[in-house]
Amino acid sequence: MTAPDLGEATIGQLISLDGRAAVVTGAGQGIGRAVARRYAEAGANVVVADLNGEAAAEAATQLSEQFGVEVLGRAVDVTSRESVRELAASVAAHFGRLDIWANLAAVYPMREEQFVDLLDFPLEEWERTLTINLTGSFLCSQAAAREMVAAGNGGVIINTTTTVVDRYPGHIGMVAYSASKGGIEQLTKILAGELGPRGIRAYALKPTVVATEGMAEHLVSLSRVMGVEEPFAELAKAMPLRRLGLPDDIARVALFAASDLSAFMTGCVLPADGGELLV
Repeated sequence: MTAPDLGEATIGQLISLDGRAAVVTGAGQGIGRAVARRYAEAGANVVVADLNGEAAAEAATQLSEQFGVEVLGRAVDVTSRESVRELAASVAAHFGRLDIWANLAAVYPMREEQFVDLLDFPLEEWERTLTINLTGSFLCSQAAAREMVAAGNGGVIINTTTTVVDRYPGHIGMVAYSASKGGIEQLTKILAGELGPRGIRAYALKPTVVATEGMAEHLVSLSRVMGVEEPFAELAKAMPLRRLGLPDDIARVALFAASDLSAFMTGCVLPADGGELLV
């Protein structure tokens, strides 16, 4: 595929997503919503997709009013091939293109009863986690790639992994989550290799602990299981930058990955970890 000539492009042009169509799953709140916000700010027409259709619609309305681009809220079940394919096809039909697909939908242990020792870890929880996190990323990536290839404009697929893949998290209950995210890193490499000749780039974002609504619930439960009074503060002290991540810390990296600033990169795992993996 002929490479785009970006040598004369300005920084503003390289980071702009003007006229492009982007889908962000898990965008009703947290990191996904922050990513959708940055894409809309950069000029993309965005589909905020979430299992919670009401949250998706609310986020879409707010972003559309704030940035003056078309933002749609759509309910999607990432574990359903039919739901995902219908979403991808409808986006391509509505906007006439599909340029960016970011997979942010995921689950991890949040309630105390989910922090279970490996020897007793429930099969149903293992299957649920891998189905949403890993199979969901595959189904979404496959559906997005089909539309991108059909349109012939190339595109970008962004998955989400975690620093937990690289270091033992120090507490029980993470086996399914860690395994699913390790699989996503390998999936990303395969996507990059197979889809690169068709002009599609693939990345995996790798956040550390990020202060979201879901992570707050996770850490409250974890504090009770492990007897730690202030888990956020304890984690922040161990970070080289002495703070945890914010959703927008990850969203800025996602914008870089989706834009032409990263036009000669693919198959990469992009850490946004505050230096966690250094220690």
